Amino acid sequence: MNMVKRGAAAGIRASICTLALGFTAFGSASQSTTAAQAAGGEIIGIGQGYVSPAAATPPAPGQGGELVFEQGGKEAAQLALSTNVDLKVSAFVSRVTLSQTFVNQSGEPINGSYRFALPPNAAVSGMRLAIGERILEGDIQEKRTAERTFNQARQQGKRASLVSHSESNLFTTRIANFLPGETLTVSIDYQEVLKPREGRLELRIPTAQTPRYGASVASDSADAAPRRLHPDSAPALDTPNGFWPHESPQSELARVAMPKVALNASILGFNLGQIDSPNHSLCEQSFREGGWQLSLCPDADADRDMVLGWSVNEGSSAVADFLVQRGYSYPAEAQEDISHGLVAFMPPQPAMAARLPRELILVIDTSGSMSGDSMTQARSALLHALGGLRPEDSFNIIAFSNQARPLWSVARPASAVNLGMAQQFVRGLEANGGTEMAQALELALDGRETDESGRLRQVLFITDGAVNGEDALFALIERRLGHSRLFPVAIGSAPNGYFMTRAAMAGRGTFTFIGHGGEVSDKMSGLLGRIEHPVISNLTVTWQDGREVKGFVQKLSDLYAGEALMLSLKAAPGELMPLIVRGNTDGQPWERTLSPRPVPAASGLDLTYAKARVDALAAEAMTNDARRDATVALGLEYHLVTAHTSLVAVDKTPVTDGNARNVRLAEATPHGWQGGRLPQTATSSLGYLLAGIMCLLLALLGTLGGPDKLGSLSIRGRCHDAI
Repeated sequence: MNMVKRGAAAGIRASICTLALGFTAFGSASQSTTAAQAAGGEIIGIGQGYVSPAAATPPAPGQGGELVFEQGGKEAAQLALSTNVDLKVSAFVSRVTLSQTFVNQSGEPINGSYRFALPPNAAVSGMRLAIGERILEGDIQEKRTAERTFNQARQQGKRASLVSHSESNLFTTRIANFLPGETLTVSIDYQEVLKPREGRLELRIPTAQTPRYGASVASDSADAAPRRLHPDSAPALDTPNGFWPHESPQSELARVAMPKVALNASILGFNLGQIDSPNHSLCEQSFREGGWQLSLCPDADADRDMVLGWSVNEGSSAVADFLVQRGYSYPAEAQEDISHGLVAFMPPQPAMAARLPRELILVIDTSGSMSGDSMTQARSALLHALGGLRPEDSFNIIAFSNQARPLWSVARPASAVNLGMAQQFVRGLEANGGTEMAQALELALDGRETDESGRLRQVLFITDGAVNGEDALFALIERRLGHSRLFPVAIGSAPNGYFMTRAAMAGRGTFTFIGHGGEVSDKMSGLLGRIEHPVISNLTVTWQDGREVKGFVQKLSDLYAGEALMLSLKAAPGELMPLIVRGNTDGQPWERTLSPRPVPAASGLDLTYAKARVDALAAEAMTNDARRDATVALGLEYHLVTAHTSLVAVDKTPVTDGNARNVRLAEATPHGWQGGRLPQTATSSLGYLLAGIMCLLLALLGTLGGPDKLGSLSIRGRCHDAI
């Protein structure tokens, strides 16, 4: 009996020792595997069980960086990927063709899927599938119809591609029946409106994604329940730490080689200043034919957003334009009697005005996704904001991860003692935990409509926005805003721009991007100076004859220094005439007349209007069915990808028997992001539970038959001796 007890104890100890290394990597490895499983009907596993990156078999020579997967006992190499961006900017509108090239390096036909982000206001309107010299144009269809078209083509062995809107600013490209050794390019056309700020335009093209946390959101309505982010056909997945499934950058088996990105750009418009590119080096930059022609240096990595910026307004003069396009951008649906317009107006820089005291609430995201460079930048931004406070101001700090932690229960005066306490608090902040943003917003936005002290109440929200369930958060902001104003500050090389943009709109403020540490001082100084007082308040826009402009989509809000008014509209025949913009500045009435300026046909102003209209539907009071029907109608009318319309292209000639293997590409993670820290973001109860069960089973087997009876333990499809 004693021998049995000693054997059992030894078995338990051996089991714990054996499993310690395996389950140390459980948190990060589980994200890799769940990510690979999140493609619904197009899923692959990476074998059985988990193995740490150190134990993984290295890639064969010449195959470095490829994702190696196993299925049916056979190894196959993952797809290689490159991205090319063709960019044309005219005035305030950018038109982009994003081309992704896939190479099937396996020995058999495959089906693939790839998820990617686009700018928050991107209007996706076209797709082409190029196989060799064959080019197939995408057709817009209702989403379920497009899914059926794609699936039928896949089952019939035909080449096909499907571009769908997943959620917020995320899209999914799916490819069917991709032949071995074949090169295939999927090109996506989109456009966005560029909004001037402080006399500059900035264009940001997302090329990497920060993993997003599936947060819970407090709400008064069941309709505002949070949703986790998964591809359209994927089953619901529960991850151990609440993060959206994602590959760990430390795992050779869970990553493809870092994708490369190339750029060819033409920028035309106002008196253009020098183009700057803070995230990538420009190897070609020439000024000819009234604009800039430029390209990135070769081998540019797609581990950070592509960002270009340039000046459009020198001195104190205003930027003002009223662009008008006749008809639609797609000739097959052209109707010359319909016009779409874009109003762009940035007031001149104001004279010095009296500074009002303010209550500044500084909210900082300390979740696991903020680890690394993002946390360093966030601390620096907070310290800079504290340094700009004056004795007549008051302030508070709220840090949040799994829960919100205010420095004080109420805001305190900006005295030397209180500022010292706050600086010490900021320097001790570390990134760890989930992204429970709702608690922080509830604390920061007090819901009061007035402030007897006359202070400006402003909330600076410093985050990477790596969270799902954004719609519920926007509703919370609108419900709790009161007289406060919300100013999101996006931190990191690849923040969630969709959340930042929409949160600023809901909070009647503005948003700021800080891409790297060198920008913190200038960006924070500019933001704090801008929001000290609005330049123009109580804005209205009417036709010259006094009629209301009914075709506007966006809400009018106060204009702060350096900010611009950007409005899309739709006008009936005979309705076009000059617009009158009115408001108050320094307590005095102010107005400006904007005359319409025609632009060439198919300039995309109709797509800009349609995208703004689709976004506005989310905030309108209507049933879900009515909102869906309105969205489908807009998507079909304007040839636009929406939550309920997709682009699908099908080659009529079958090339396989319809039994292609399913794979999924990993997306690039942001530069400086430390994915290895994600296991700290929430409870590891699932890992501990499985570890405990395995320990007990191994111990029991050890007592019954000893180590020689255990055989081999299959880990990720390869056999390793268990003991």
